[in-house]
Amino acid sequence: MASLDEIIDSTSLYQNADLAAALHTFKNNPNQLQSFLQKQQASVYDDIVKQKGTTFNKVYGDLNRASKSQESVLMYQQRNKELTSMQNQVYNNQKNMAMAITDDKNLAKRKNEMNEWSISNKNDTLFVYSSLFIALSGLLLCIVLWKLEMISSSFCGSLAALLIIIFVLLLLNRYQYTEILRDKRYWNRKNFGGKYGKIPIPSCPGMMDDITSGVSSLTRYAQDAEKSATSELDSVSTALASSASELANTVHLSNAAHAVTQATQATQATQAQ
Repeated sequence: MASLDEIIDSTSLYQNADLAAALHTFKNNPNQLQSFLQKQQASVYDDIVKQKGTTFNKVYGDLNRASKSQESVLMYQQRNKELTSMQNQVYNNQKNMAMAITDDKNLAKRKNEMNEWSISNKNDTLFVYSSLFIALSGLLLCIVLWKLEMISSSFCGSLAALLIIIFVLLLLNRYQYTEILRDKRYWNRKNFGGKYGKIPIPSCPGMMDDITSGVSSLTRYAQDAEKSATSELDSVSTALASSASELANTVHLSNAAHAVTQATQATQATQAQ
């Protein structure tokens, strides 16, 4: 340890001596001192310029990479917007097509209902006109019979009044039913106007328990069937594997026997020659 300290002290002494000699030389030779200072200044300047250039190149490279990354992010965002727009366009087209189909279906259904109501109303009007024709025919018949003096005037008047009353009652009945009681959309439906209220729904508290128990039993049955099917498949696969191995052994034995037979025949042919 003492020798190391002595070496350090001697080295420091030598460095101080060299420094003193160099300072004495520079003091005696100002030109050499000036050239040394210029070299040191140029070296420091070059080191600073080199360090700043390296730092600038590193910062510029980082900035370039960051700008490229930002550009990539912007391009990805633009692409995502385009894909979203395409998806929204496809969705809107499908939605419009579905709505058009639904509207066409509803329009066709409503048109069918309107045609049914109109045709049935025309048939009902034709029925009223037919009743009017029958009533007029009956009145004409009564008048003809009265003119021929086959019936009396009182009987003719009572029969004509009866026919007129029947036609008027029929007309009032059809008008009241069509305008008040008949549904304005469906011809075959009657509008009760909430007179009888709503049909009460029966409450069956034990039905849900029965349904739950039935579903549980069906689930257990399905699980048991699945387990039995799995076991049967395993046994079938095992049997097929054993059958395949036995078949492979049989084929191998048959090939070996065929090879022995060929070798025997070849030996016999060689001995015969």
